[in-house]
Amino acid sequence: MMSSNHTLAKLPNDLVPRTGEREPLSEHTDAAIESGSRFDEARIVHPAHERVIGAFDQARRMGVASGDKRKMLIASLGASGSGKTTSMETFAARTAAGRPPVGKHPAKPVVIVQVDNGCTNRRLWALVLEGHDDPPGRGTEETFRTRAYATMRRAGTEMVIFDEAQHLLRSPSARDVTDTIKRILDDGVVTLGLVGTEAALPLIQKNIQLANRMLAPAPIKALDAKNEADRTDFKAFLRKLDDFIVGRGIVPEQSFLDDPRILRCLFVISAGVVGVAVNLIRQATVHAVSRGATRIEPYDLSRVTDDWAVPTGVCEDNPFPMVFDGKVVVR
Repeated sequence: MMSSNHTLAKLPNDLVPRTGEREPLSEHTDAAIESGSRFDEARIVHPAHERVIGAFDQARRMGVASGDKRKMLIASLGASGSGKTTSMETFAARTAAGRPPVGKHPAKPVVIVQVDNGCTNRRLWALVLEGHDDPPGRGTEETFRTRAYATMRRAGTEMVIFDEAQHLLRSPSARDVTDTIKRILDDGVVTLGLVGTEAALPLIQKNIQLANRMLAPAPIKALDAKNEADRTDFKAFLRKLDDFIVGRGIVPEQSFLDDPRILRCLFVISAGVVGVAVNLIRQATVHAVSRGATRIEPYDLSRVTDDWAVPTGVCEDNPFPMVFDGKVVVR
């Protein structure tokens, strides 16, 4: 979508690009692609995610301390894009840091298993084996279970996290899969985590036997723009992201992503879901680099809101023009 001089003339002054060109240039395409890859290396954990990581780590440590006794389950459910998977990847990496290899493989005390649609018991065990770099091959449900137990014990696995847990509800044998989860806990092999969208709530709310094996859930809730602590945490998070972008050489100048006006717009667009805000910033980063800008400008954030967030239904309207024109009061 090209921005005409007439269109730019109607924009609030601070939404007009100050560096680079107005539109992407082909000569910057390679740099733009590389900027997206570098951005994806960011592992900046929001305080809300740290709380979830802390709860999961406590569950893991409780399981280790319990020896061969029955293990417990902990769940973290939240909106799509809220950062659940990234939080678990960070948790797994931290737990593995500094541990010696197990045989020929790096230590993986926390194993993340991606659950797929229509997951049967046999498939669940196969996924556990795959998560331990142990190709399942052919076998029955029982042989897979026996192998999975042996593999987890041999690998020193302390926790298995089933990601996209809402898929378990779509399984034709959902009750059997839930029974398998209960059996893993009762056999005292490993602590379990369930991570997914709020669509997975019936999995724990309508199964009293599973609920009795659960620790208090650790949900990732959307941030509240009216909550001062949430605003402060989000502002600090954006400042760290800004520092990362400059530190990795993606753009040479600070973008001041913690500007109160940008903060307000990001809250509106993302509805407080951190991962959605980060995705918008990622796309704005690529857009800025593609036009040769030296920083991510409000112009870039507004453009990708128009080009991506509104057409895909992430938000209904672009708040940047009204906020940057002073028509919306920003504290």
